Amino acid sequence: MTEPLPVRERALDLGQASSGESSSSPELVDLSRVEWSQIPTPPGEHTSTSNSTTEPRSSPSTVLTPTEKLELANGTPKPLTDSDRVLQDGSLIRKSKRLARQQKKAAVKASKKPSHPRNTLLDLPYELVTSILHLLLPADLIRLSRVCRSLHSFITQESNTLARWVIKERYPVLEKCLRLPVLLAALGDEERTALQREERLRLLRKQAYSHIQSADPAVLCTCLTCVLRWNSLNLVLDFAHWQGHLNRGDPIPMIPRGQNPEWNQNLLAKHAAVVQRATTTPLLYACILQTHLASTVGSIRRHAQNKGNQRRRFRMNAEDERSGTDGFLSRSGPPTVDFPFHRDNYYMLESYLPNRGWNGEEARWMYMPASQHDTDVGMVVRFYRRRMEEEERERLEKERQRLEQEGTSDGVTENAERDE
Repeated sequence: MTEPLPVRERALDLGQASSGESSSSPELVDLSRVEWSQIPTPPGEHTSTSNSTTEPRSSPSTVLTPTEKLELANGTPKPLTDSDRVLQDGSLIRKSKRLARQQKKAAVKASKKPSHPRNTLLDLPYELVTSILHLLLPADLIRLSRVCRSLHSFITQESNTLARWVIKERYPVLEKCLRLPVLLAALGDEERTALQREERLRLLRKQAYSHIQSADPAVLCTCLTCVLRWNSLNLVLDFAHWQGHLNRGDPIPMIPRGQNPEWNQNLLAKHAAVVQRATTTPLLYACILQTHLASTVGSIRRHAQNKGNQRRRFRMNAEDERSGTDGFLSRSGPPTVDFPFHRDNYYMLESYLPNRGWNGEEARWMYMPASQHDTDVGMVVRFYRRRMEEEERERLEKERQRLEQEGTSDGVTENAERDE
C-alpha cells in the first residue's frame, strides 16, 4: 500500500486531473473545479465513516475558510490555530479604525521629517546670536520670545543684557528723562518704616489726577522723586493711548469733575499694571520708551503739518524718523516745563521730556541725576528721626507730669493724715 500524498500535492493532482492538463511545475488551481471532498484531512484529524471516502471533520475548528483553502492550494497554508484577532501565543491583535488613522498620521509625519538635523538660530555662537537680537526693537524681542520655548528661555535669561544694550543704543535720552521708580523691597528697614508712616500714606491715598492712578505704597517707594517718575511713566502710556484720536482730530472724552467712569478706571489700572511690571522687567521698560518715542515723533509730525503753528519744536527729518532712535531729541528744542495735569493738554503737547533743562552756557541738556532718589529718601528718614525724637520727648514730658501729679497728691494725703 502506497503512502498517501501530502495535502498540497493531492490538491494539485486533483486540479490537474479535473482540468485535463498536466504541468511539471505547480501552478495556481481553479478552486471552482477542485473536488474538496477528495482531499484528506491532515493526519490525526480524520475520522472514519461508513463510506470509504475521507471527509474533513465537521467540527468548527477544522472547517476551512475560502481564504485558508486558497492558501492551502497555493502552497502557503496558514496555521490552523491562528485567527484575525488571536495569535498562537494568545496575544490579541489591535485592530481598529482609530488605531489605523493614528498609525497613518504617524507614518506621514515621519516621512516629512528631514533626513539631516534641522539647524536653528540658537545653534549659532552666543556672540552672533546676541548681535542679531540687538538689532531688534524691544517689542519685536518680546514677540520673538513667544515663538518657542527655547527662544523664550534664552531671551528671558538674557533680558537684562538685551534691554540694557537696546536702551543704550536707541533711547539714551528718554532713559534719563523717564526713569523707573524704586521698589520698596530694595530699601532698608528704617527707610521702609519712614515711608510707611500712616500720616504719609493718608496723603498718598487720594488720587491727584483723573488720568493717572496713584502708586501702590506697599510695593513702590513713595518719595517725591519716585512719585514723579511714576506719574511720568503713566502719563506716557495714557498719551500714547489717545494718539489715534489726536491724529484723526477726534475729541478726547472728557470726565466731569468728581466722577470716575468705569472705562477710565480700567484704562488707568491697565497702565499702572504695565508700569509696575516694568520695574522688574527691563524689556517692558524698553517697550515703554519705544512707545513714547513713537508718540513724540507722531506729535512733532502732526504739528509740523499745521502751517499756522509756528511754535518752536525739535528739528526732525525723515532720516530721524526711520532711525528708530531718540538722537534728534538731544538737539536744542523746547523744554518740558509744565506737567500735563489734564487730557486737554494733549492737543498742544509735542514732546514730553521731563527732568531736564537746557544749559545755554554749555549748549547742552542737563538731566536730573538718578541719585536724587537717595537724597529724597534721606530727607524722609531725617524727618522720621526728628519726628520720633519729638514723640519721645513728648512721651517723657507726659510721664514726668504724671509722676509729679502723683507725688503732689501723695504729699497732700500725708499732710492731711498728719493734721488728723
